[in-house]
Amino acid sequence: MVAEVYSWPPAAAAATTWTTASPEVSNISFDEFDRVEIRVGTVVQAEPFERARKPMYRLLIDFGPAIGSLQTAAGLRRRYDSSDLVGRQVIAVLNLGSRNIAGFESQCLTLGVPDEEGEAILLTPTRQPRTGPGYKALHESVAWRIDPERVVLRVQGKGVVRALNGLLSANVAALAVDRATLSFILTPKGRPVALPRVLRLPESVLLDVSRAAVGGLLDHFSVYLPPRFARVDTLEGMTRASLLGPAWPEAAARLRRQPDTGEVETPPGEILTVPLPGLEGDDAPLAVGRDPREGVGLDLYVRPGSRTAAQKAISAAVDALGGDRASDHDFETWRIEMGIPLYGREISADTLPQETSLVEAAVSFDKGCYTGQEVVARIHYRGHVNRHLRGLRGDRGEGTASLAPGDTLRRGARSAGVVTSFCDSPRYGPIALAYVRREASPGDILTGPASADTEWTLSDIPFTSR
Repeated sequence: MVAEVYSWPPAAAAATTWTTASPEVSNISFDEFDRVEIRVGTVVQAEPFERARKPMYRLLIDFGPAIGSLQTAAGLRRRYDSSDLVGRQVIAVLNLGSRNIAGFESQCLTLGVPDEEGEAILLTPTRQPRTGPGYKALHESVAWRIDPERVVLRVQGKGVVRALNGLLSANVAALAVDRATLSFILTPKGRPVALPRVLRLPESVLLDVSRAAVGGLLDHFSVYLPPRFARVDTLEGMTRASLLGPAWPEAAARLRRQPDTGEVETPPGEILTVPLPGLEGDDAPLAVGRDPREGVGLDLYVRPGSRTAAQKAISAAVDALGGDRASDHDFETWRIEMGIPLYGREISADTLPQETSLVEAAVSFDKGCYTGQEVVARIHYRGHVNRHLRGLRGDRGEGTASLAPGDTLRRGARSAGVVTSFCDSPRYGPIALAYVRREASPGDILTGPASADTEWTLSDIPFTSR
């Protein structure tokens, strides 16, 4: 049935505002309703839509790899802050066609109901999907996935390294060819525009960024990246496939047709070319060892037109070791357990680098000047931030403990933090990532929103360390 609701945990689509029915509602047939395609997606980006005549947001919603991300204009600004929307699951109609709103193409329709003042209140699902065999593989063997929310940009030109070194928090000038590193790209006020993985190649630099960050990053480059030194283009069709879990080295060995070695040593940040059956030479994927802060494993950058062959080879290598493909919900649950911050959830224009767990991996304090450096250096040498990314554990026995991104946490009568991600982990029960004020310590008890009033124990991350 087309109208069956499908659930999707990630985030990246958009939705139009709705209209409410009059008291005299005309009936439609079941066959007409059957043609309505209703899906659940996760909001990954929410920006004020200033050109609209009514108070609206431009949303980007992720409906999973089969559909991808859709954008929409939604009349929600009177009842929701943008931080309340990012990470929230919403219900939308996808087959009503596009609608032009003040020059913006709205591609889907978010659903809600009016409150007592006629303002829109979103409809949301009441339970999350269950993890599958890919979740078990992430913990016990090896899992693979293709991430639909990564975009690869190529920066090239005669002054590309020098130009990027003035914009990135990592030391690109000191990064050797065929090496990769994480980096922040910041505003002059030290707020993240993006958190790319930087891959230095012989003739260019690749930036692997979250899809939710692309628009803002290209705008940033249009102001701060001189076109006579470097130019940017999107590598359309390039995808990132990942091998994750304790047996990923063995899977990598099978991919390189060296199964007798047992594993392939790929240190974090090293870039290798990995020929696959039918994919040799320039068609072979690039492989990069993941930084431990991203969750150990191997990422393969599959070139346009090679996805089917690469996916077949990766799947065969994983299947041979008893692994499986990780669904997006499997991965999202694992990501939260590992305490891995995600752009659009834990990292946004509202955060500072020192509030995240990524400064050691993504910031150099030995390089020259770059945009946003003054704020980062002042905090590092002379000050501190007032909150940090932490974990929360709920009571598995309650069965109803739940949080949503944007929920406020309290410590006694005072506000103590805000939730960024939540899942019901098969291993750890209800857990969440949240930015919590620095006075709170692991073991302290925080309470959720007044509407739920559940207790949560503050925890270090990753949860897997205990």
